[in-house]
Amino acid sequence: MPNLHPLIVHFPIVLLYLSVGLEVLYLFIRSNYIHTSAKVTLYLGTIALGVAAFTGWLAHKTVPHSEWSFPIIEKHQLLGFIALGCFVGLCLLKQVIRSKNSPKHLTAPYVLLSLISITVLTAGAHFGGVLVFEYGVGVKVVDHQVLDERANPTVDDEFEKLLSE
Repeated sequence: MPNLHPLIVHFPIVLLYLSVGLEVLYLFIRSNYIHTSAKVTLYLGTIALGVAAFTGWLAHKTVPHSEWSFPIIEKHQLLGFIALGCFVGLCLLKQVIRSKNSPKHLTAPYVLLSLISITVLTAGAHFGGVLVFEYGVGVKVVDHQVLDERANPTVDDEFEKLLSE
C-alpha cells in the first residue's frame, strides 16, 4: 500500500494557515468575501486535516521506521490529532458565532483560539519534518554512486556526439 500521507499533508497546512490569516484580516476589514473565504478554507482544511491524520495513522502502521524514531512519531501523531480536535472545535464554534443569536464580540476570542490551533498544527508539522529530514522515515535510500556512473558519462558521450555531427 502506498504511503499517501506526504501527498495529502500539505493541503490542510496551507488551507488552515490561510483560514487563520483571513480571520485575522477580518478583524480589521469587515468584508463578507473575507468572512466567507475564511469559513470555506476552515472547513476544507479541517476535512483535509482529517484525511491527513487518517493517512498518517496508516503510514505509522505500514511505513518502516526504527525504534529511535518512535518517540518523534508519537509526538507528531499526538499533535496531529490534537490539531484535528482543535479545528473541528473551531468549525463548531464558527457555527455558533455566526448564528443569528450569537454576539459579535466572540470574533477576537475565536481568532485567539485559531492562533493556538495553528500553533499546535505547526508543532506537529515540525515533528513531521524532523521525521523525514533528520530520521529519514519514509525516504527511499538512493545509491548516489550508481546515479553518478549513469549520469555523467552518458551526458558527456551524448554531448560529444552532438558536437561531432
